[in-house]
Amino acid sequence: MYKAEFDVEAITPIFMRGANPRGAEIRASSIKGLMRWWFRALAGNYFGDDIENLRLAEGRILGSAGSGGTGKSRIIIEAERVEGKSTYETKNKYEPYFWFSQVGRNSKIGRNSKPAILPGERFHITIKSYEGTALKASLLSLWMALHLGGFGSRSRKFAGSLFPVAEPDMDVEVGIRFVPPLEISIDNLKEYYSETFNALIRETTEIMGKLDFKRGVVKDIRYPIFSQETSWVFIGTPANGLSDAIEEVGKWYLGDLDRRGKFNGGFRFRHADRKIAHRIYRKYLNGETHIRNIPANDERRPYVGLPIQFYKKFDSEFVKFTVDHWNANRRASSLIMTVNKVDNKCYPVITVFKYLFMPDYRGPVKYSGGVYRGKTRVASANGKLFILRKGEDSKIAYDRFYDKLIEDLRSSFVEVFP
Repeated sequence: MYKAEFDVEAITPIFMRGANPRGAEIRASSIKGLMRWWFRALAGNYFGDDIENLRLAEGRILGSAGSGGTGKSRIIIEAERVEGKSTYETKNKYEPYFWFSQVGRNSKIGRNSKPAILPGERFHITIKSYEGTALKASLLSLWMALHLGGFGSRSRKFAGSLFPVAEPDMDVEVGIRFVPPLEISIDNLKEYYSETFNALIRETTEIMGKLDFKRGVVKDIRYPIFSQETSWVFIGTPANGLSDAIEEVGKWYLGDLDRRGKFNGGFRFRHADRKIAHRIYRKYLNGETHIRNIPANDERRPYVGLPIQFYKKFDSEFVKFTVDHWNANRRASSLIMTVNKVDNKCYPVITVFKYLFMPDYRGPVKYSGGVYRGKTRVASANGKLFILRKGEDSKIAYDRFYDKLIEDLRSSFVEVFP
């Protein structure tokens, strides 16, 4: 049997639940789930729009219970049992925003703080397979998860960052190193990631060819694909502490707190319409109890993830509503933030995926909620939120937003892919 042995460290708090909701724990099934996601993104470079063969390839390596791809997983993942029963104390003004559902938004240890596996905790992961090719493919996916992603809740906003303490002990040659050079600098990191990303794509292409899968063609990009045309990776400045790394991205993404305690000036809120709740409340004051169809021409936040929850207090009432996808519960953020650590230096990594916003999208997104007095809803708010101006083409608006996003990231961080 082939195997790979990893010692990894929690760089940020991990909010991962098991059977006991009062504690956090590392689960092998969750690690495998993240490897599946990154396998699809990485192998998507090979398969393109051929989702059927992508699923077959995933089932061939990681197992599948679905029709047409039924098969036992070729890999076995074992994770050392680690439990977290302590709550995390936030270190800066950005962490409560990024991890609001886990730590509370208004205090260092919020009222609703949940247990976490704290930064600095180390544990062991073993990945085994009777097939060297399957193990190699799974390790390439694990590299992506460790360097670009996170594990557990709020993993797209820095939580759950894991990183290898040292090079793993492996029985197969994967063509990449898991740990960047110890002499850490922006130039060294840029060279390391540039070479590694090229190797990841090359090695994945070779594996899919060996498994006799035909290469697909990209037409309509309907899921995150790691390719030079559809994804970008940026790194920040290596810092002496975790908080500094998160603050660098937080300042770019959110800006600074104003005197009302609201973030302003960051990329997210430069592309937000923060007067939507005011329009709903104005309609309520004018006697409307069923509020439908609200213009929101400057709102672009749905492009980087849904749902979005809004809350605004007005004297004795408040407006609360959710903006969501028409046909799904959520659209995961296409902006993934994590922190890596080498030789006690932490640096942020931001990954962007651009893919189809919504099938047949023409302009509005849906919203639901209302105006409340205490627990009583005094007016319902359900309908279309128009985030495009009249006559504005939906695809052009979406492309322009991503052009601005990438341009903004290039002005603040170092691009290492493509």
